[in-house]
Amino acid sequence: MSKEAIRQFDFRPLGEAIKSAREHRGWTREYLAEQLDITAYHLKSVENNGVNPGFQLFYKLITLFHISVDAYFYPAEPPKETSLRFELDKMLNDCEEDALYIVKSTVDGITNVRLRQNDK
Repeated sequence: MSKEAIRQFDFRPLGEAIKSAREHRGWTREYLAEQLDITAYHLKSVENNGVNPGFQLFYKLITLFHISVDAYFYPAEPPKETSLRFELDKMLNDCEEDALYIVKSTVDGITNVRLRQNDK
C-alpha cells in the first residue's frame, strides 16, 4: 500500500463539532477542560486548530457529547445518522412511554404544519 493511499485524518471538522456541542450545553472551555483534567489551551487547540486529541481524550469527548464519527471517518459515504439524531435517539431511549407520546404528537404537529404549507 502506498503512502498516498493512507490518508491523514483532519481533526478540524471534529473539533468544530466538539466546540459546537460544548457551547450548546452552555459550558465554557475552562469548565470542560477542568472536567477532563486537561488545560483550556489544549481543548482550544483541539476545537479550533484540529490538533489530534489522542485516543483517550477523543473517546471522552465523542461519548460525552454523543458525536457520531462516521461522517468524519467516511466523508464520501452519506451519513447514517447525524450527531443530533444520535443524541435525540439516546434521549428518547431514556424517556418513559407517556413522554414518548408527547414527543410523537409534537412531531406529528410539525409534520402536519409542513404538509399544509406545501399544499398552499
